[in-house]
Amino acid sequence: MSERHTNRKGPKRAVFLTLLMLLASWSAGLAGVPLASAHETDDVVSWPLSGSNDTGWIQLDAIVGNDPILSNQATADWVLEFAPGAEISNVSLQVHVNGSNGLMINEPLLVANDIGVNLFDWRGLGTLGASDSFDGANPYSDRLSPNSASGAGWTLPSDAVITELAFEALAPVDPITSFAPVSIPLYDAIQHPNDGQLYLQGSTSILVLDANNDPAVIDLYDFDDLNSEIV
Repeated sequence: MSERHTNRKGPKRAVFLTLLMLLASWSAGLAGVPLASAHETDDVVSWPLSGSNDTGWIQLDAIVGNDPILSNQATADWVLEFAPGAEISNVSLQVHVNGSNGLMINEPLLVANDIGVNLFDWRGLGTLGASDSFDGANPYSDRLSPNSASGAGWTLPSDAVITELAFEALAPVDPITSFAPVSIPLYDAIQHPNDGQLYLQGSTSILVLDANNDPAVIDLYDFDDLNSEIV
């Protein structure tokens, strides 16, 4: 083969090898290799360089692991996946309950397990979303000083909206106070068979005493307006 024919064939071979390399690189893309995506595919999980995520409202039903005998509370898991090595910033969290619709939970504790941080802790504060008792002693017992008693209260989260409030006054009458002795003639007495309270009968009134309460006089029924005596 002559030297002139060889020199002409060299450039053609270089062009052919270049086209072969380009076709080999394009074939992978044409074969369906997943491109960059923020979602999981069958083969790989790829993440964008940056982004945001708004989960909206998520209802967690804590129904697993409840054991009253061992004092174990029920738990629920909520998994959020992030890219390895991602830096998370500008994070906000809101907790929403609605006792009127039955959306409540008893002493919830929201924990980020991977970092060991308590995000929300309501332990020792009763039911979040409803309350059936005062803070402290229940039932609450106190005397008016001078015209009010402010020792009973509830602990509510900020921005809470109260839709229904009901409470029962077990001892609405404060004992009579006087600078002179008060004489109340008593004619009969009977003890309640269920709660043990003592009912004392006067001429036109009935006193209710409870030894577990301080003061012991918890109620007074006065029948003066009826213009009649109790028989």
